[in-house]
Amino acid sequence: MESDSGGFQREIELLIALGRAGVRYVLIGRQACILHGLPVHSFDYDFWVHPDPANLDALLREADALGLVPSVDRDRMRSVPFFHLENDTKVDVWKVREFLLATGERIEFDEVHARRMDLRDEEKGLVIPIPAIEDLILLKRLGKRPKDEEDIKGLQAILEQRRRPQGS
Repeated sequence: MESDSGGFQREIELLIALGRAGVRYVLIGRQACILHGLPVHSFDYDFWVHPDPANLDALLREADALGLVPSVDRDRMRSVPFFHLENDTKVDVWKVREFLLATGERIEFDEVHARRMDLRDEEKGLVIPIPAIEDLILLKRLGKRPKDEEDIKGLQAILEQRRRPQGS
């Protein structure tokens, strides 16, 4: 989705469009880590979307308007928990009500969405919903990759720093 000018105009257009359409989602993965202040790189986007059919239809309408093509057809989409939206880049879309960690903990979309932080650029009409840092740490535990473990350590350090009293 990167624009020809080397910027990220189309990604911003997608985020603006999802906000205007009222799509219930949170940006997860490394892009959310970056927005929490973790100095990592990522060029893809990961969304956790509420699986309600009307919500999913709104997401797909906005994606289609920007030339993003789903990796599965709409009939199959109803039965799979995950798909991609693709063109120049890939947007991973999780459409489940909850995730279950190996520890038995459940992470529910409605709770994460209720605790989210909305980062805003009022001038552009941009609203980016990201999970609270504690929820993002839990979501990163779903991954078993070394980079997920690195992200967890970095997010925990940011969380500890935020919890310290000023001047400590």
